[in-house]
Parts: sequence; structure tokens; C-alpha cells
Amino acid sequence: MSEEKKLTCATCAGTLILDKERNLYKCPFCGVAYGYALFDGTALDKAEKALAIGEYNDADLYFSFALSSDPKNIRAYRGRVFCACKWKTINDINKTRKDVSGRYRLFSSVRAETVNQRCDDAIKNLPAEQGEYFQLIKELVVATDKYNEAVLKGKKSIIKRDETADRVAMLNAGLDDYRQAERLRQTQNNDLTDILLGKVFDSFSGDGTSLHEKIQNTEDMLSIARDSFAKANREYYSSNNKIVDLSNKFNSLRQQLLKLNKEFFQEEAEL
Repeated sequence: MSEEKKLTCATCAGTLILDKERNLYKCPFCGVAYGYALFDGTALDKAEKALAIGEYNDADLYFSFALSSDPKNIRAYRGRVFCACKWKTINDINKTRKDVSGRYRLFSSVRAETVNQRCDDAIKNLPAEQGEYFQLIKELVVATDKYNEAVLKGKKSIIKRDETADRVAMLNAGLDDYRQAERLRQTQNNDLTDILLGKVFDSFSGDGTSLHEKIQNTEDMLSIARDSFAKANREYYSSNNKIVDLSNKFNSLRQQLLKLNKEFFQEEAEL
């Protein structure tokens, strides 16, 4: 390796200095030292081996060193993004499929900021056609967040719809009872019936409200409840349609990314 080549520290981005006697590179800014072997042309191989077994921290370090010696290496940029995504291979994009909660799991334990920053670095330093690969990953991050947000709102709309439906059913049942009591009162024929109806009426009107007022109040509340249910139902269908649209968007981006992955890296994805 040429000693004139500028190498940067993975910790602070400072320029490394070669210590020939100790056969290592030192950072004069943060004091970190790196073995010469990291820059001997095998860093990328070591990075990909570490990535394949899920040693993301080690892999990330090796990929960083690979970029120090070859700042146009698309495999190294992709490797750093994969480390941030916790992907061993492109096949781990299948982790984006929905789990039992209906949410995509791609970035549940990953900071989207880190993924986006690494994609931006790649887009800045690579040719435009290669940058498109990383742009798709960025769009995938956004699509994932939007989809998960829509799923959460969708669940809330289901709860609200069910609650309003239960209230409509409860008020309907109460109104039926009141109306039945009113019909019985209108057809009363003897003293015994008067006594029985009086007890029924008391159970409905313990607050002194007349049966007629009870019916009117319940009808008013039922009208409001039905309006609330209709609104909740519209919100549910609107939310559901949005989820479907975002899911289609997500899967479209996913397919585009897999296509470019095959083109740039000659890797087939397990669909």
C-alpha cells in the first residue's frame, strides 16, 4: 500500500499517520491506532465475512477502512448501510414483511438517521446510477415509517368504530325497552297492570324524567351516536385504503431495490 495514500480514522475522521516501526497507523487527533493489515487490501473481505455472521460492529469498522483506501467502493458503502440496517445479506430485506401486529419490522431496532446518513454518503461519492440504489433504501425507510404510522392509526380507527357501534347497539336496546314500556302503559286495562307498569316505569324513570322524555332523549343520543359511527366507519375505510396504498408503494420500492442489487452485485434475492 502506498504510504502517500490518505487514510482516515473511523472514529474521528482525522488523517492517519503510518508508524513504520510498529507497523500500524495512528490517529494524532483521538489517539486510536489501527493495525496495518486493516489496509492491506483484505479489509473488504474481512468486513463481508464479519457481516455474514452478524458481527455488525466489526464489519462496520472494516467497511470504513475499505472506504479509506477505496472511497468509490460501492460494496463498502452498501456494507455500512447493511450494518446500520442489521442485514447480513440483501435477503434480509424480507424482514420488511409484516409481522403478526401488521407492522413492517425493517427498522424497528435501527436508527433511521444512521441509515439515511450512510446512504447520503454513498450518493455523494458514487456515480449517479449507483447512487440510485442508496436512494431507494432511503425511500424504503420513509415508506416503512409511513406504513407503520398508518397501521397504528388504522388500529385506533377500528377501536373507535367498534366503540361507537357498541354505543349505537346499547342505545337501540334501551330505546326498544322504553318504547315497549310506553306501549304497555297505553294498553293497560286493570289495576294489576297499573301496578306492574308502575314498577317498570319506576325502573326507567327513577330520576323523575317522564317515559316520553326518556324516549326523546334516547332518540337524540342515538342520532348523535349513529353520526359518530358513520364518521368512524369512514375514517376506518379511509385508513384501510391508505394502508393498502402504502403497502403497494413499499413493495414496489423493495422490488426496485432487489433489481438493482442483482445488477450491481450479481446477487439473487430469496423472494
